[in-house]
Amino acid sequence: MYDRDHLGEPNVDGEPELKSPEDVTDRFGLRVALVVTCVGFLIAAIWLASSPSFQKCSAFENLSDRIACYEGLRTALLQPPAR
Repeated sequence: MYDRDHLGEPNVDGEPELKSPEDVTDRFGLRVALVVTCVGFLIAAIWLASSPSFQKCSAFENLSDRIACYEGLRTALLQPPAR
């Protein structure tokens, strides 16, 4: 069922034993890549949630608040892209 040659024999904890230093390096690299990817997705989600949008502006019931929101959205969208 499992490839025992690749994974090694399980130790007392049920975890497969690492066979070489390269395996340790590979696992560390995968874990770092996973953490960096998760942090990137978290930053992107925060950026999307905090950026102004037409849906947020249209949710205001007060006309003056809605107009002020649209003006802020317009100025945010007219800014040149960050380098």
